[in-house]
Amino acid sequence: MANKDFFEQAGEFPGTTQVDLRVSTDADQHKRFGRSFLYQYLPFWVATLAERAIIILLPLAAVLLPLFHYFPQLRRWHVRSRVYRWYGELALLERDVAARTGTLPTEKWLADLERIERAVARIHTPAGFASEAYTLREHIGLVRRAIIARNHLPPITSG
Repeated sequence: MANKDFFEQAGEFPGTTQVDLRVSTDADQHKRFGRSFLYQYLPFWVATLAERAIIILLPLAAVLLPLFHYFPQLRRWHVRSRVYRWYGELALLERDVAARTGTLPTEKWLADLERIERAVARIHTPAGFASEAYTLREHIGLVRRAIIARNHLPPITSG
């Protein structure tokens, strides 16, 4: 490639330095680095497209593959956080019911419990997470029974 002739210096031909027309970047890269693996086995235009696709797709794959790995975990966390949010409020209410002495705010407790129960009923969970929502509803019933037992009220039937 670096042959010397009478009119050129070594490495001067084929050259792209003194050309009146605009030189393609692909041709310039071919001149500097030689033929790549793709250019040896594919037509020039196909090899150019394949090389550009590799340059774009490899970094994209490096970013997207870990995201696809963490997507199910992120989805699981998102669904569970909607359910567990109400567990926090229910636990606070249950502690208040167990620890309160003196005059008991039964109406407030039952109103808070009703608000939590309505909010939990509006939570839409995928079928795989339905057991967690049902368990939360059962725990709401347990707290309701604790409030009723604490105040010796007749049982309330939910409808």
